[in-house]
Amino acid sequence: MSVRTYTSGVRVGNWYEDICLQEDILEDFERKRQNGELLIQKTQNLVENLFRRENLTARRKNRIIEFGDEVNIKNIETSTILSAKIGAVEEYHTITLPSPCIVTTSAMREPCIRNTFRIISPDGETKKPICFGDKFLLQTKEGQ
Repeated sequence: MSVRTYTSGVRVGNWYEDICLQEDILEDFERKRQNGELLIQKTQNLVENLFRRENLTARRKNRIIEFGDEVNIKNIETSTILSAKIGAVEEYHTITLPSPCIVTTSAMREPCIRNTFRIISPDGETKKPICFGDKFLLQTKEGQ
């Protein structure tokens, strides 16, 4: 004759520690969610920021490009646009592009922070037309 010493309602083992652990995990999740620290929230913020539509400098009638203009650079042969490379979300401590950053090409043609560059002079000049042979730098735009 077998006698059961425990009924189905009796908890056996480290049940209290298991309950405390589950509560700690839930509290940690809620805190991270409130502070926007969840990976999905970071990813969403990064994507919203880097793919937000940007305005390019309006094309002038004389088609001159000046220092300070914001442009897309297109590869005519492949029809791709020069873009900042986006790595793993964990690499980003903010929702802006790191500086300096690696560039690549992308088929995405809509101007956004990822593929819009500001042409700057190494000397810090602005609103001066760029002539053939002038040295210039490409600067990524900062996100909000």
